[in-house]
Amino acid sequence: MVFVKKRRVTRKPKDILLLSIRNLGVRKDLDEDGECLICTQRSYESMMDRIKQITESFTERRYGIIRHGATWKIWRTA
Repeated sequence: MVFVKKRRVTRKPKDILLLSIRNLGVRKDLDEDGECLICTQRSYESMMDRIKQITESFTERRYGIIRHGATWKIWRTA
């Protein structure tokens, strides 16, 4: 009897922050209810360096980041 060992296929984990920032739709006005990424102060502070790095890597896109009460809003402007 011959035993065949199955190969384990592992995949690289996806960067959810990169995917969510990259897939934001363009928002015209701040008053408009469009797509935006909303996070708390604590999570924004832990992701701040990565958010700046990601938004700078997309040179053809512009992003807005403001504090709105206890949360931060990140949206795409152009």
